[in-house]
Amino acid sequence: MKRSIRQKMKAKLNELSKQEAKEKTKKIEEKLLSLDAFLDALSIGAYYPLEKEVCTLSIIRALYKKKQFSLPHLEERGVMRFALFKGFKAIKKGRFGIPEPHPKEETEPSDVLLVPGLAFDEKGARIGRGKGYYDRYLKGKKVLKISLAYEFQVLKSIPLEPHDIMVDYIITEKRIRTIKS
Repeated sequence: MKRSIRQKMKAKLNELSKQEAKEKTKKIEEKLLSLDAFLDALSIGAYYPLEKEVCTLSIIRALYKKKQFSLPHLEERGVMRFALFKGFKAIKKGRFGIPEPHPKEETEPSDVLLVPGLAFDEKGARIGRGKGYYDRYLKGKKVLKISLAYEFQVLKSIPLEPHDIMVDYIITEKRIRTIKS
């Protein structure tokens, strides 16, 4: 079931034009920047966007002098850690070709983590790319989890497994969903 949802969402993402993705991302950014929980955060974990995911780069560019950003670096055996972001010139392609910071600058995002995904539901469940990096990383962590998504990525419900970690907010171009725990 999750595999089928992943395939459908990847196809829908591929149908987005660059202009449409840019316009929707701008609206999502505006909503994120209106959220007090994000504005008050000093230590933020972000992600480097893939294949038309909601882009986080302009948020990082705009705020990285005022807040401490970290990005994931992926290790063998499915381990993900976060490392301090020290500018776009300081990141290099890592596992799976995803740009990442130098792993020696390891840190923990303590306030907010922007959690990517392919699909979400109204209750805060998410489907990622299937490798489980974020679910393993987030297990037992006390950090506010915010996902940025296009409205079409939010479904009524998605299958949930015991190891799946829920997010606290889902922000789309249309609204901010606060997940009630």
